[in-house]
Amino acid sequence: MILIQEAVDFTSRIATLYTRDKQSMAHGLKSFESIEDPSAVDRKQVNNFTKQVRTLSLDDLFTKYAIEKVDTMHVSVTGHEIEVLNGMNTILPVLKKIRVSCPYSTKGIPNIETAKDVLKQKGFSNFNVHGAAIIGER
Repeated sequence: MILIQEAVDFTSRIATLYTRDKQSMAHGLKSFESIEDPSAVDRKQVNNFTKQVRTLSLDDLFTKYAIEKVDTMHVSVTGHEIEVLNGMNTILPVLKKIRVSCPYSTKGIPNIETAKDVLKQKGFSNFNVHGAAIIGER
């Protein structure tokens, strides 16, 4: 098993990370501005500090770490799920199973429903929902 900790986005870029304090820089990329969920809005209102971070698309992350095969991937990106899934173009054919945590909604639509639609478009067909997570398998 490989644990890789990177800032993941739909594309590789420099993004603004918003946080409550200088010690914790893990409270959300700019995508929080578009999430219509009370807990995310609360986070946005208390963001006093920002930091510029380099993000990678998952496609670029696979290239960077020379990953050729993945049995199972877990994506937990605090409200940025759809963007990350949309950035997965060349790596999806090597994935057998993906679990995506989707605790938020965007424009009134639960991200879990949108994630399922994106995964269907990318070739996944067997789905199970576990709480706020969706698991897709080939």
